[in-house]
Amino acid sequence: MSITHQPLNPHLGQTVFITGAAGTIGKAVALAFSQLGANLAVMDRVAPEVLGNLKAELLAAGAGKVCEIHGDLADVQAHERWVHQIEEELGDIHCLINNAGVGAPRRADMLELTPEAFDAVMDINVRGTFFLTQKVMTQMLQQKQISHPRSIINVSSISVDVASTERAEYCLSKSALGMLTKLLALRLADANIPVFDLRPGITHSGMTKPVEARYDKLIAEGLVPIGRWGEGEDMADIAISLASGKFAFATGTVIQADGGLTIPRL
Repeated sequence: MSITHQPLNPHLGQTVFITGAAGTIGKAVALAFSQLGANLAVMDRVAPEVLGNLKAELLAAGAGKVCEIHGDLADVQAHERWVHQIEEELGDIHCLINNAGVGAPRRADMLELTPEAFDAVMDINVRGTFFLTQKVMTQMLQQKQISHPRSIINVSSISVDVASTERAEYCLSKSALGMLTKLLALRLADANIPVFDLRPGITHSGMTKPVEARYDKLIAEGLVPIGRWGEGEDMADIAISLASGKFAFATGTVIQADGGLTIPRL
């Protein structure tokens, strides 16, 4: 394996695979990489025309090439096909951003949680994420010429540690991603592929839209020390930095992107 000279802009020509790319965070991340000339593989289960519009927007923003992948992360049988499609259209995958995820189908007392709701969340947030990552890391380990920094970024949540009894299935799934980051970091360390756990706090997204008024009130009352919501662009700025190759020795690191919410206070 040989590592070629890295350009001043490590993202120019870098191939970045983003799951859940049509959502608030995913789209912001994709646009940020596009503006730096990266090649993007964007996967989501939204309508194909929505992905098509996203592709056009990313190309207009400066992306080198864009590969559209329409599918459901829970469909683990499709994962290998997706990786092959990216290889054919864009070449080697340099960065995987595991952003796709779903919230609790219904916020309610955990005594009311059904096996169906539990499985629906776990199938995407944990099972789908694990097996897609398995396919991508296999491809990464087979690469011969390394022209760009490589990394895996898991977008989990402060719910790894912060419990919400009305969405137990979501919290459990995100806690599993915290352990997945550790496992991946250990497995990929000798290949110099760092793995990071990006944990958004209260962030504007489709998932938080139904409880926006509640969170507005909590933020106004001081729940978030920085005093505002997180935005997709906040997460994009962090993802760009983590994928730059400059944090390789920090593999397994957790980034609390929550405005100070989880800092213990008296």
